[in-house]
Amino acid sequence: MTTVGPLVHQRFLVGARLGSGFVCAWLLLSGRRWESSLHQTRSASPLPIRYNKPLFQEWFASTLNAPNTDAYWRARFDGNPDLGTSTTKPVHLYRYATRITGFHASPDPVRKGQPIRFAGTLQYKKGNTWKPLTDDAWPTLYFKPRGSSTYHYVCELDIDKKGHLEGMVTAKQDGTWALALNRETGDHYLRGARVTDYVDVR
Repeated sequence: MTTVGPLVHQRFLVGARLGSGFVCAWLLLSGRRWESSLHQTRSASPLPIRYNKPLFQEWFASTLNAPNTDAYWRARFDGNPDLGTSTTKPVHLYRYATRITGFHASPDPVRKGQPIRFAGTLQYKKGNTWKPLTDDAWPTLYFKPRGSSTYHYVCELDIDKKGHLEGMVTAKQDGTWALALNRETGDHYLRGARVTDYVDVR
């Protein structure tokens, strides 16, 4: 996660520095207490103030590993002898765990040249509850021929309003079909584990 933003100065001295006062913080949804993150901009170079003009913006940036995938974040400047403290408004950043349940390819066995249809449900976890995943998700279908160790990309499958898979392919040879949420999953969803099903083509 990268935090980026401006600091606006009302009044300051030429040559002053912002020091290392920006601290990212998160608010756990289970409580109401702000906690400082493990990473601060102390590991980065101080941001110099270069211009003696009112309301001049100094930009800051810091990248860190978020310890919580559903939390509120804000940045704080602790101040220095020339500048007062300042804290941003909270920003809600969240990414939910995902999974695919009940994945199945049918019929099995199937005659060569006949359609293979796929069933399964996409879900995301909000709190302790798994809910249907219906948007910002692209379930990707792969195929591994019998005797091979490599999966090959086939296509993206559609999903309906309840998160159920929609799509089919033509049976060509024996092998394992795999489905994964490992490509574009939107801004708020994490990649899910791959699920598989073997189909015998006759």
